[in-house]
Amino acid sequence: MSLRELVLAWQAQDKKCSDVFNATLAEINRLLDSVGGFATTSADKDGFCRDYIRFYEPTFGGGVCRTGDDPGGQHAGKVAPYEPEVGDKCFALDRAWREEAYKLTAAINAVRAYIEKVGGGKEPEHVALALIKDDEEH
Repeated sequence: MSLRELVLAWQAQDKKCSDVFNATLAEINRLLDSVGGFATTSADKDGFCRDYIRFYEPTFGGGVCRTGDDPGGQHAGKVAPYEPEVGDKCFALDRAWREEAYKLTAAINAVRAYIEKVGGGKEPEHVALALIKDDEEH
């Protein structure tokens, strides 16, 4: 691939990643809102769950907990696993978005590798901006 093709692929993946993230964020927040702002995944074979907590608009957070853990605070009493059908859906959405993010990283790395190969020594962002400006001028 040419450098221009690599940069265009990067830009396309950046847009796709942003679109998937925004849709994922909205859907996870909708799911969490439907169960009071907190859910965990089903427990794995070792008794661990991933938790999802609805924060202020537009974010959510999460971590790892063990079966029987209580998150405390405003979600006190919601013992893990809690609403695992919702938590499992959140996890699947989160993983799908992360796959797009990994592809975005790969696209940026491909531009970096090309630049290193030809000895350009520039940041991919600078190269991309130069190519975009060049396209706009022609």
